[in-house]
Amino acid sequence: MARSPISALAVFDYTGLIWAMLFDFVLFSHLPTPLSWLGIIAIAAAALFGAWRPKPVAV
Repeated sequence: MARSPISALAVFDYTGLIWAMLFDFVLFSHLPTPLSWLGIIAIAAAALFGAWRPKPVAV
């Protein structure tokens, strides 16, 4: 982990979103609204874009 780029490791920080949804469903039987799903998808897409975008090449 010490040699990995931050942008690649930051994606794992977003797993908290999955755990929060899971606990919310298990404890309160509550699912996200359609607008919440849209936000979740936007956050996940931004995280994946940051992790997998092309890296600059040193000249």
